[in-house]
Amino acid sequence: MALNAGVDLIIELPFVFSTQDANGFAFGAVKLLDSLQIIDYLCFGCETDNLDTLYSISNFLHVEPQEYKELLVYNCKSGYEFP
Repeated sequence: MALNAGVDLIIELPFVFSTQDANGFAFGAVKLLDSLQIIDYLCFGCETDNLDTLYSISNFLHVEPQEYKELLVYNCKSGYEFP
C-alpha cells in the first residue's frame, strides 16, 4: 500500500522498540533514522497546537515530581498498565 502511494523507502522498527512504551518506541525510531544517516530534518505532529500545554507536559515529564513517581510505581504494581 505504501509503495503504491509513492513511498520511496519503508523501514520496519525492530520488535524490541516497537513493543516498548512511547519513550522506547520514539527512541528506537529516532536512533534507527540517525544510524541510517539519510535524513536532515525530523518533524512531528501532535493533537494540539497549544504550545503552553506542550511545554507544560514536557517540563513535567522531564522533572517528574516524587509524588508522580510514587503513584506510578503503586499503580503499576496494582496491575494498571503504563502506556
